[in-house]
Amino acid sequence: MWPQVKAGLRGELLFYDKFFEELKLEPLLDAGVKADLTGVRGGDLVNFDVTTNIEYKDIDKYVEIIQKRKKTYEIVLVNLKNEDFEFFPLRFPVCPKCGRFSHYILYLEPATTETCRWSDISDEQSIVQVCTKCKYFEDLKTLHFEVHSLSAEIDEMVSTIDVDESPRFSSKDVADYSQKASSSIVKFFERDTELLISGVAENKYVITDPRDASGYYDGLLHWKHPLAHDLSNYLGIYCGEYELGKSEAAEFVKDIKCKLCKQPNMRYNHTKQTLTCRRCGLIHDVSQYIKSLVTVGWEIKRVRKPDT
Repeated sequence: MWPQVKAGLRGELLFYDKFFEELKLEPLLDAGVKADLTGVRGGDLVNFDVTTNIEYKDIDKYVEIIQKRKKTYEIVLVNLKNEDFEFFPLRFPVCPKCGRFSHYILYLEPATTETCRWSDISDEQSIVQVCTKCKYFEDLKTLHFEVHSLSAEIDEMVSTIDVDESPRFSSKDVADYSQKASSSIVKFFERDTELLISGVAENKYVITDPRDASGYYDGLLHWKHPLAHDLSNYLGIYCGEYELGKSEAAEFVKDIKCKLCKQPNMRYNHTKQTLTCRRCGLIHDVSQYIKSLVTVGWEIKRVRKPDT
């Protein structure tokens, strides 16, 4: 018998033996239901698909059957070494565009208030719905809690050096911290929103050229749901300010008239964000006007994914 088949059967038997009374388990003989057992949890019928390796489970294979049968599905991960069980309800949102499973991402936005702007605190969070198959995106709701920036904490750990100039924290230390901190954040926001969160993300500057530190902002995924295999580490989205380019800004300010001689033909300095009258030389500060044109929102990008 194949090792994976043998492991799977053992996992099913362990699950049945452990929960057959509590969940009133009964075997399912119809292969079309994509589950091994059915039972009752909280008064509702639930289909359980048992596995010993969650990496092989594709959540999109369950979408049609869940919608057709109107029944709750849970994937049960069995650890054969310690006979531990982990339940994963398939409550992922169905994409309104393509009909497959999409994901709710908790995005820790940059600080918005002056008290938090220069600290490592996110005082505003968004729940966004992302479909990696058809690129559907929707900003669902905004929340207001003070949450420590995971990126800032991780960067500090990575840059901390001991007296012998060796890194104080190993890669495993950093990964363990990210997992633990993210899991705590997910539990809190799932209780608050009653949504199944698939990922925790935050702005991250990605350097593409170390010589001049040039790069781009992207959404770094700190944590993802064990079944969200289609979410990459870099989401291709980031939340921030849309900065006006030089030509775009010049177009917006071209009709502003000089306060002294009332002439509209002025020279624009994008670096200083000033207008200089070509006739009388009076300098006008238009930085606040430019700032009022800048909007805050989501940027969806198709970028080359880093090799890391």
